Amino acid sequence: MTSLGQSKRGYLGQKVYEEGLEKGVEKGVLQGERAFLTRQLTLKFGPLPSWAEARVAQASPTALQRAGERILQASTLEEVLD
Repeated sequence: MTSLGQSKRGYLGQKVYEEGLEKGVEKGVLQGERAFLTRQLTLKFGPLPSWAEARVAQASPTALQRAGERILQASTLEEVLD
């Protein structure tokens, strides 16, 4: 194989590695946001019912952000997660 072919393969391998790393970081951040919201909800409302845990576990980044803002003024768990 020519050095150009090896170089191209090395570049592609590096690109795949970087994309995988980026996805892993994003996944880790999302897990951290979910864990933080779960802790905040538990501190404010007590042990979470299974429906609330499931909703947090499936929440998108945008939904987690909204819930994080709502928790500041909400008086019920439903107000935060609906």
